[in-house]
Amino acid sequence: MSPITLTKKLERQTRLLQLAGDTARIRILQLLSKRDRANVTEIAREIGMNLPCVSHHLQLLKDNKMVATERSGNNIYYFLTKDKFINSLIKTINA
Repeated sequence: MSPITLTKKLERQTRLLQLAGDTARIRILQLLSKRDRANVTEIAREIGMNLPCVSHHLQLLKDNKMVATERSGNNIYYFLTKDKFINSLIKTINA
């Protein structure tokens, strides 16, 4: 692996760890790791946070490709992405 590629990979991993360093986002990731998918209302209800706050955290996770979305009718469902690093992170969070 070239030094530039390695640097970009490390920068991404650092960014993901920084994102996961927030309690609310950890709770969202834990919830999504236990369910196939959930919409923002379900997530907010399960973790006891208001919708705007959950939406903000989900947008950050989505922007950094930790979660992805799928539309079903009027609902947008969030689910964890299939990424080795994120899977390792989730295993650590759930340990």
